[in-house]
Amino acid sequence: MSLLEVRQQLNELAQQLKESEDTVVVVNQGENVLTILSFTYYQHLRETVESLQHTLDILHDEKIMTAYRMAQKNLNMDDLLSLQEIERQLASEDAEITKIAESAEPLERQQEEM
Repeated sequence: MSLLEVRQQLNELAQQLKESEDTVVVVNQGENVLTILSFTYYQHLRETVESLQHTLDILHDEKIMTAYRMAQKNLNMDDLLSLQEIERQLASEDAEITKIAESAEPLERQQEEM
């Protein structure tokens, strides 16, 4: 789209692009000079770039990557637990804690009475 066409159709373009991921490339004297896109799509692109930059920062951090490689190397699939197994273990531990707390209550009362 030429610069002249953009000037003439700016309001219409704004409405068309408002909720879209479409872009319009603006040409001036045969050269691409601008890209028009919705602000929502612009924000999405910025967030994506920032996320990718963060990922690259992590990948280039030798300390993090060394720790990651060591953790991967030491990971044994047999050591992994299912969510159900974790829930069972937590429920069992909660029951033990409750039992211990209940058995400690009479002792506390006895100490208070002394």
